[in-house]
Amino acid sequence: QHPCQSLAMAVLSDQGAHCNVKTCSRLDFLPFQCGQCNQVFCLDHYRYEAHACPKAAGLDLRVLICPLCTQSVRLSPEDDPNLVWESHVFQNCTNPA
Repeated sequence: QHPCQSLAMAVLSDQGAHCNVKTCSRLDFLPFQCGQCNQVFCLDHYRYEAHACPKAAGLDLRVLICPLCTQSVRLSPEDDPNLVWESHVFQNCTNPA
């Protein structure tokens, strides 16, 4: 092993943070801190639903922009985007094709 490799590993070994998801605990060198629960997470668990954030109820709001009428259409995390958009086109779209 090259001496520089050992030095690099020693320098990086005290950096980063472990993901707070118990089944993960990955050491992440670019961790995310949740703005609601203030815990630290890796790339796989930084979204509210990915770490089941207890303080983020109702905050994960998403919208689809209809390409026909440019209205925003609310999309809940459990919704199928294709079904939501189809429903919008047939019921609320002001410029259906």
